[in-house]
Amino acid sequence: MSSNALTRREFLRMAGVLLASATASGSLLSACAPTPATTAPTVAAVVPTKGAEVAKVDPINILINDSPWFPGFEKLVKLYEQKTGNTVKLAVTPFAGMLEKTRNSVTAPESEFDIVNLNEAWYATFYAGKFMAPIQSIEPEFKLDPNIIEYIYSTRWNHDKKYSTADGVLYGLPINGNIQLLYYRKDLFDNAGLKPPTTWAEVEAAAKKFHNPPNMYGFALRGQKAGWAAGFDWFSFLRSYGGDWVAKPGEDWTVTINNPAGKNAMKQCLDMLKAYAPPNIADIGQAEMIQLMASGKLAQGIMVVANFPSMDNVEKSTVVNKVEVTVTPKAEGGKPGPTSGIWVMGIPNNMPDKRKKAALTFLKWALTKEAQIEYTKFGAVPVRQDVFASDLANEPAYRWMKAMAASTPFIAENVRIPEGTQITDVIELRFNQAVAGQLKSDEAVDTMAKEIYAILQKAGYKTSLP
Repeated sequence: MSSNALTRREFLRMAGVLLASATASGSLLSACAPTPATTAPTVAAVVPTKGAEVAKVDPINILINDSPWFPGFEKLVKLYEQKTGNTVKLAVTPFAGMLEKTRNSVTAPESEFDIVNLNEAWYATFYAGKFMAPIQSIEPEFKLDPNIIEYIYSTRWNHDKKYSTADGVLYGLPINGNIQLLYYRKDLFDNAGLKPPTTWAEVEAAAKKFHNPPNMYGFALRGQKAGWAAGFDWFSFLRSYGGDWVAKPGEDWTVTINNPAGKNAMKQCLDMLKAYAPPNIADIGQAEMIQLMASGKLAQGIMVVANFPSMDNVEKSTVVNKVEVTVTPKAEGGKPGPTSGIWVMGIPNNMPDKRKKAALTFLKWALTKEAQIEYTKFGAVPVRQDVFASDLANEPAYRWMKAMAASTPFIAENVRIPEGTQITDVIELRFNQAVAGQLKSDEAVDTMAKEIYAILQKAGYKTSLP
């Protein structure tokens, strides 16, 4: 932490730690894997994009993970090729191989890929090491459209503060947005004369009213240990109580996850799960959460926005048009605390300027409003606020967009330091153990705090335990 840029040796060591963590957990940030829409249009059916003529550039090669949101991105690429005449080759790899391929590419004499897809859990390593080209070094006059959602400056890195800040260098551009929302059965709420919940107390009251196991469970979120999933969902409680894993990421590294706010957030979550979730909640992951809600067995649940198309899938859902989403609830006197779980695309520094400009040509086009509207129709989650506020949001299939737009002011960042996966592994494990009854509420957050402190201290952060 003593220098502005990581040395190559330090970078390879840190990336190796990240890779080992991702491989061991199976699917890092599985919380953030969007599910494509079930009725995505073909490229031939889309309306041509508007705007300035796109320059003719050499073919580019993009490294991207094979995920549920990939089909939407693939269709966007085909649209780009159709409208511009430019060529894009997609190097699609399983999630577990992404980090290693990216690391190898950016440390080679010349990058194999013109664009790499960076997960929020590891982009800090590539930004801090200056392995990504600053966007404005490619195009000095480049300005980020204010409608593009940066998700608490996930696009930037401040080398002095060693964190993403508003005045940081612009290294990446967002490509897939994802946060948590509260899913609820609107038909049940309407019949009971209830409004969409805005506080955890209202969620709990509704859960008590609708809970009728095994036919209906009042509330649930993921409890299964999986990379960064259950703990990620619990963060919606933690942030809503005014808590966080440290006092102020990027500025004050005092570990606070076990302060009164953290303890209250843990207790509230565990109490609700014990009373109103399925009995096997510690084994419930994303697929099970989707199944519970889509089969009509769950009244309310915390899930990422990308899961919404499954609710209206006529082949798998028994609650088509009955599920709605809203901003994650707040604690009394607090504010909502949805956490971002996004992907950004970066342009490797180790390649000629001509390749960098060709890569930026694609990214600029992909972030236009017109392209992002089609991207949404293809089943992905857009990264523009004006798309969330567009007429598309009034269509029933895209009713999740209004909740997403309303959530934007409250989005809190994920864990964004080079040691991030070590931190999230700790939180994930201890939360799962608490859900399973192996740790008591206070014991869980106290253990998290001690282990997070040890990681930060070893890495050289100025940290403390209150």
